[in-house]
Amino acid sequence: EKKASKKNAKDSSSSTNTPPPPQRTDLTGLDKAVEAECTQTFSRTFERLPIHKDLGRLISKITLVGVDGSRLFVGEGSTDEGLGRAVKRFLSVIVRLFDENVATEFESKLEKEVKDDERTNLIACLQQFFSLVDDVTNVKLRCLKLLKTINQAIVAPGVVNLQLATQGKYGLSDVGWTILVRLFDSHIVVDHNRVESVTVSTKSSATMFWRERFVLKADDMSLLQVQLRVTEVDADETDPASEGFLSFVKPIYEPTMLIRVKDIFARDWTKIAIAKDIYRFASNAVLKDRDADAVVIKALESDQLKQIKVLLVELAKMFNPTIVKLISKKFDTEISKTGSDLTLLLRGFLQDTVQLGGSDPLCRVLKFFTQSAVGPISTSILLGISSLLPIKDGGDWRIELVRTESDVQIIHTKSECSLERTDQSKMFEFTWTAKFVLNLHVIKLKQVSVNLVEDSIKFPYPD
Repeated sequence: EKKASKKNAKDSSSSTNTPPPPQRTDLTGLDKAVEAECTQTFSRTFERLPIHKDLGRLISKITLVGVDGSRLFVGEGSTDEGLGRAVKRFLSVIVRLFDENVATEFESKLEKEVKDDERTNLIACLQQFFSLVDDVTNVKLRCLKLLKTINQAIVAPGVVNLQLATQGKYGLSDVGWTILVRLFDSHIVVDHNRVESVTVSTKSSATMFWRERFVLKADDMSLLQVQLRVTEVDADETDPASEGFLSFVKPIYEPTMLIRVKDIFARDWTKIAIAKDIYRFASNAVLKDRDADAVVIKALESDQLKQIKVLLVELAKMFNPTIVKLISKKFDTEISKTGSDLTLLLRGFLQDTVQLGGSDPLCRVLKFFTQSAVGPISTSILLGISSLLPIKDGGDWRIELVRTESDVQIIHTKSECSLERTDQSKMFEFTWTAKFVLNLHVIKLKQVSVNLVEDSIKFPYPD
């Protein structure tokens, strides 16, 4: 049958003279091609996808994070507990998250069909179990739809297209694969994070980190978005061959830090601590609008509560002038230092009186006047250095907003120092900046950059 199939395919191809697909010269449009193919794969019925074959093989790569940030499932080390037990644990978690009404029946059949120490016959057991669940419940379970994004077939378009695009130019070798599932109130994000060793020339190599992302709507698990991105390239930028590779992947290159900040920027403003953090940043804020003189909030008001009012008024002048009078008139009467929780009062003022909404440019700007905006950057810096030297917050944290003719720039400047503050031989300090560049309507986050302030670095260690 195989020989006949090959012969028929050969005869068919020679009779139609169909030309081979054109070889890509760059990666422009690759993400759109992958999105179309992945969407088609996701539309297949559950039984036509290799989920029963792949779940046991991929279970050790899966991490599931809840809405509150807690880890609901970690597959790492699952080979120690037994593949059957690990798969059952994961399936129990997701059915209780998404299909609580059938969870008992689901888990009963799971316990019957899949043994804890199952390994050799796990594929057959899962195939039988999934067919029983689908038949007996007779519903389209949301947990099964989630599994449609956790298999080899759904990521194949990204893998194959990248290999075809680099064929003859660069050699790719898979060296890592993890799957991160994150739950949000309105949607679910499934990230397949891959690591490739890249041969860029006969003398040099690089490491490429890339990600295939699937975004599902929480209520019905419909597919909202597919995105292919190279998130990081570790290469010698002074090497012409490596520079050529960086140029090659540029159409789908989006640094990890930008992705993380974009995730925060996309959150509902009520889920970000604007009311809490604006109190901290008001006294250290400087605003500059085009050619106008800079507005230094601390220079206008010494009282910290009034500094918040001035900051809100000045930002409203720049991004939503229609509410300037409302803020000026209502702030003093609704916000007081005594008698109530200040954060609660500010949240109520912004939400009920000012009626901030996601479409309001002022609301989007205020997201960057929070610790959340720089959280991914600050955490990376502290974790990176703390593995070598004890480190703590240096206490100085300033924020500057500049609106130019072409964009809006928000710059956080923060200091760090050694935990040791008595022995000068072990003391150090430095200052770093995080710069966020948005378009004038504060809708698109265009750039995130992090830099050390060179003249601030004071390290006593020669190495």
